Amino acid sequence: MARASPPRSGPTAADAVEAALDELYAAPFDGFVEARRVLAAGLRASGDVASARRVVAAPKPTRSAWAVNQVARRDAQRIRDVLAAWDEAAAAQAGGDAGEVRARSRAFRARIADVVQAARDILEESGSSLSALQARRLGETLQAAASGGEASRGVLAAGRLVQDLEAEDPFAGIVAGAEPRPAEKPSSAPGAAARTEEDERRQHALERARVERERAVEAARGRVRALDDDVKQVRERAREAEVVALRAQGDAERARRAVVDAEGRLALARKELEKLDG
Repeated sequence: MARASPPRSGPTAADAVEAALDELYAAPFDGFVEARRVLAAGLRASGDVASARRVVAAPKPTRSAWAVNQVARRDAQRIRDVLAAWDEAAAAQAGGDAGEVRARSRAFRARIADVVQAARDILEESGSSLSALQARRLGETLQAAASGGEASRGVLAAGRLVQDLEAEDPFAGIVAGAEPRPAEKPSSAPGAAARTEEDERRQHALERARVERERAVEAARGRVRALDDDVKQVRERAREAEVVALRAQGDAERARRAVVDAEGRLALARKELEKLDG
């Protein structure tokens, strides 16, 4: 006798969350908030309130992180190439062969440049642009994700980055013969280079502060939306309970009247019996 195959389990709440987050982080940058609202509402309507709350709490990425996410989703091979190039460069550095280290680190930087260019193209398609400072930070983000372990590499490959990351270049100063950077226009003002670097750091700090504020605001809005949904659900349950209570009260009143009527008819029947029996 053939053995019955075990029944397949249906989609779980975790599956629903993963599917919703994939759709959310693939959404256009300017449509992220609306997409999050719609996806959370769909989960809530299906009765999966816990999953809806997780989607509501998903942070909106920075514009540059969003662009990297789209590269990962549209051309995953570019991201795989960055990760593979990092592994090869790290292995070469551990082996101690200077020539191999130079070659592999150049290849790693080239793969990063490919992703940065792809992100720039995506931003231009969306009507935005990538400044030199943002491009540098994007390269640092790729370095940090590639070198940060399985968790950060997984987030990068999945296209779910939410903010820029910082990392020191482990191969700095060892790439002999690398292509020279374009010459910068000399400045006659003493200390101009130092001031430019300081301005960049200040701009970077201001940008990070802005991003942190935006994330805090988004998180607060998410909490407010979640609590607002909770209040609406509690109110709806209270209204339903009131309706049930009113119905029960009406049923009880009708039952009491039925008892009184039955008792009255019983009393008449007894009197009639007494007359007949007497």
